[in-house]
Order: sequence, then structure tokens, then C-alpha cells
Amino acid sequence: MTHLPEPQPVTHYLLVHTLMGGVPVEQSDGTAVPATLCYDVRDPYAVALTFRPAEGPVRWLLAREMLVRGLAGPAGVGAVRVWPALDAQLHPSVVIDLRSPDGRLSVRVSAPAVERFLARTIAIVPIGDEGLHLDAELAALLGTSDAE
Repeated sequence: MTHLPEPQPVTHYLLVHTLMGGVPVEQSDGTAVPATLCYDVRDPYAVALTFRPAEGPVRWLLAREMLVRGLAGPAGVGAVRVWPALDAQLHPSVVIDLRSPDGRLSVRVSAPAVERFLARTIAIVPIGDEGLHLDAELAALLGTSDAE
């Protein structure tokens, strides 16, 4: 008989989703910008959005809750804003507008793709439970438990 090891609690989970057809809104030639969304439970409030243009990767950290809100209406202030839209074929999309001292990039991505990604992150760490997860991560790092 084979004995399987006891299951261990998940202390690290990384979810990566490749966005197909992230198209700059302001670019008239419709050039696609390869991009990925990444969720790491070690930073449960954030989602990393990484663009991979020919010049090299560019990474932005976005608030996960802002992306959730941006599916239904305008969200964000300052350097990062998100809002729902329709693409040229009238498919639901999300515009993510990013600004920095180096410039501005607005991209339009498929709303269903973002929704699927966010649903998977919420299945891992529900909205509102991020702080609880951070407490567990800290206890694991320090080798303590709530009982101590």
C-alpha cells in the first residue's frame, strides 16, 4: 500500500493569466500588446499587469478590488483608472488607463477574460479576507500560530 504524505496548507499560490489581444485604445493601427495578469497570495490586495512590448516588460501593480469595481463602472484615481466599455464589435471590454511621468498607456481587454481571472483570484482569497490571509502568511514566516 502506498502512503501519501499529509496535505500541507497552501502558503504560496501564484495565478497567471495571459490576456489575448490587449489592444491599445489610442493606437490607430490596432497593434496587440502581449500582457499577463498575475495574482500572488503573498500580496493578496494586488494584481500585477505585465506588458511585454518589444522594448521589454513593463509591470504595473493594480488593486484587485479596483479591477472588480472597474468591470461595472469607473474605478480608480490618479495613475490607474479602469472602466467598462465595448470594443469595435460591441463585445464587453475593460479599459485600463495607466499614467506615469514616462507617459500614458490605455489598453482595452476582454471583460470576460478579466472576469474569469478575478473569479479565480476570489476563489483563492475572497474579497474581504485579504487581511486574514496576510496574518496567516506572517505567522508562517515567523513560525508562530494564532494559538501562541
